[in-house]
Amino acid sequence: MQGIRLGSRTSLALEGEDEPVHFAVVDDDAQSVSSQTESLLGRNPSPRSSDDIEKAAAPARAAFQIPSRAQVDAIKSRRAPRIQHKRTIALGLLSLLITAWAVSQLLALGTRFGHGGPRINVILAISDGMGPASETLSRSFLQYLHDATLLNTTVWSTLDSGFTARGYGITPLDEMQVGMSRTRSSNSLVTDSAAGATAFASAIKTYNGAIGVEPTGRRPIGTVLEAAKRQGFSTGLVATSRITHATPAAFYAHVVDRDLESEIASMLVGDGPRGHIVDFAMGGGACFFLPNTTTGSCRTDDKDLIATAEGKGVTVLRGVPALRGWHEAKGHEAGGPVLGLFADGHMDFEIDRQQITALADEQPSLREMTKHALEHLENDDDKGFFLMVEGSRIDMASHLNDPAGHISDILAYHSTIAFLKTYVDDANARGTPTILISVSDHETGGISLGRQLTSAYPEYAWYPDAVANVTHSAEWLGAAVVANPTATREWLRTEVFGQGLGIEDVTEAEISRRAQIGWSTAGHSGVDVNLYAYGYNATGLAGNRENTEVGHHIVNAMGLDLDVVTLELNKNLDWFSSNAGHVNNPHRLAHVDHYHGEL
Repeated sequence: MQGIRLGSRTSLALEGEDEPVHFAVVDDDAQSVSSQTESLLGRNPSPRSSDDIEKAAAPARAAFQIPSRAQVDAIKSRRAPRIQHKRTIALGLLSLLITAWAVSQLLALGTRFGHGGPRINVILAISDGMGPASETLSRSFLQYLHDATLLNTTVWSTLDSGFTARGYGITPLDEMQVGMSRTRSSNSLVTDSAAGATAFASAIKTYNGAIGVEPTGRRPIGTVLEAAKRQGFSTGLVATSRITHATPAAFYAHVVDRDLESEIASMLVGDGPRGHIVDFAMGGGACFFLPNTTTGSCRTDDKDLIATAEGKGVTVLRGVPALRGWHEAKGHEAGGPVLGLFADGHMDFEIDRQQITALADEQPSLREMTKHALEHLENDDDKGFFLMVEGSRIDMASHLNDPAGHISDILAYHSTIAFLKTYVDDANARGTPTILISVSDHETGGISLGRQLTSAYPEYAWYPDAVANVTHSAEWLGAAVVANPTATREWLRTEVFGQGLGIEDVTEAEISRRAQIGWSTAGHSGVDVNLYAYGYNATGLAGNRENTEVGHHIVNAMGLDLDVVTLELNKNLDWFSSNAGHVNNPHRLAHVDHYHGEL
């Protein structure tokens, strides 16, 4: 120990002690001086009088009492519990912090896994193959019908309101545009629908042809629909394609090749790794649910998936009468999963469905299917829902370079969007946060409004009236010609060109040429597509976005956890093949060196 003289106070600092131990002083005068030693700087204050100076200068007459070893030991033993007490407090605080962190994580997991969490509705509408030029095409066509006082006489009369209050009209999508979406996939600057839909469903870029798998190891990844179902939301899919086609499949299936539709159909009816996860599904594609011993089946095996679905309590609806009968019997209030299959393959183009009574009796419109989906999902659960609605055939008309089929399915999509916007307004007014997102997976056809017909400088024009006279899709007319091998030139002139295309002065020309609509490809193009949002937090998608950001926005809005679904999918991969189908097709797996930045 060491004695330190501070004024007239003596401190003894003991080894191992943090603070000095003070002992009493015998001299009274020294005590009066010691009271002056406690300045903020640790120095004695200036003396106030000569007496003070004299006293300060006088040597302190203090008698010190040196502690014995026993006293020192007693002091040490008396202070030891204080040290232990500090350690206990520190450990206690650390334990509290760890506990608080663990509780917060558990609460977060509870929200993600359905115990609590937000009530919210998310509707993702996908206009497959519709690029910016297609939106302009549909708006100009509606403007032409309105100006010619024809719009109110068509099935699209509900869209006329956008063209009566302004000099130049707007479509239901125009007022909800927030930005653009980039469409490239992980291996090509021009995506296909499989990779495009996987970007929305799993918020990841993958290779063309992939359904719900990542591109490097070709392993399954979780989707927003799977995560939503896992966390207590209701789920639904509506499409005018086969319900096993690339876009709807990307939300519930995991295959390395989009052509594995027999496997995809099995997953839809609950034979996949996660069981039955889609509460409501409507579209075409019945042939993939029928055993290959049945006429018209598309399956590669003899499984009867309709019987499988019904055995699991799924209500299977075939045809419009069955659908409307189910609705009138308040089937949507009874709950339980529903599968509607309204065509063996893809559903027909809207232009043909409107012209052929038999088709209208077999196939509901996109809007009607969407209406039934919303009624069912609202009654199925009180937490909220995720619904994907696809205008699938917009894309297929562009593959055929068919402007009339393309426009008619776009207008059917517009009609559905108008209905959905009303639903979103009502739901938000009732206090349920609801957002509608509309986006295309890619553009198809490389369509242009304006075309150079000769070597002369082109005319600045395109003519909607050439399209307005068409009554059937190119697909339907082509099938009619194939079905009539004895067709005469006169039959072609009157039935195909006259009745079908509305052309009386038959020449070598066709509709796109007459309308001066150009096409650069029968496939997809790589342009950015319009991005639309409406309702709750719609501005959160503003700007030019990667298509994966649409998936991230849905994840954040619903509080979803895709990672836990991915982990569960990969626990046991006996159900999964990474080399099936055409996965090794070099056109699908070839990687591009031109990309810049992380995909």
